[in-house]
Amino acid sequence: MKKKIILIAAACLVVILVALWHNSYALALLAADVPASAADLVDAGVDENGREFRVTGGVRADGSAVLAYCVRNAAGVWEVAQRSDTRAGEELASVGWLRVVTANRFDVSDGPLTVTEGHIAVAGNSAQKLIELAPADLPDGVTADLRQSGPAFVLHFTGHGGDALSGFSAAALLREDAYIS
Repeated sequence: MKKKIILIAAACLVVILVALWHNSYALALLAADVPASAADLVDAGVDENGREFRVTGGVRADGSAVLAYCVRNAAGVWEVAQRSDTRAGEELASVGWLRVVTANRFDVSDGPLTVTEGHIAVAGNSAQKLIELAPADLPDGVTADLRQSGPAFVLHFTGHGGDALSGFSAAALLREDAYIS
């Protein structure tokens, strides 16, 4: 009888651990105060250390913007490595990360070309009008992905090349054309 109780308890423990491991992404966001309603996927991939990452962001029910950079550790459990929100008095929530990408090139050396991409994501809930960014508005080598719903927005800037985003200020860019006050 005692063996059966131990086996049942061990089986329950294994089921609970598997359920926690499987739901570790949602639990990491919850622990970092990033509600599921604000967890819009901005970017995902594998970082230079071979770890899977996800960047999520959006606007909470109270109107504050939040961004989180999450990584999966060696045990396969998700954790929030960076978090930014506007509750702390910041104008925009902002996180940044680098990614090394390799592309084939066709020249005499036939060697791979390694390029560093810089990424900055910003989120806010203070857009005064529809944000429209033309390529001329961005620095050379920078692209932008925009998601906006009313005053709430998430912008993802990608700088192609090592220093494309150096000195770049998303807040200044948005203020320049009166997108935010």
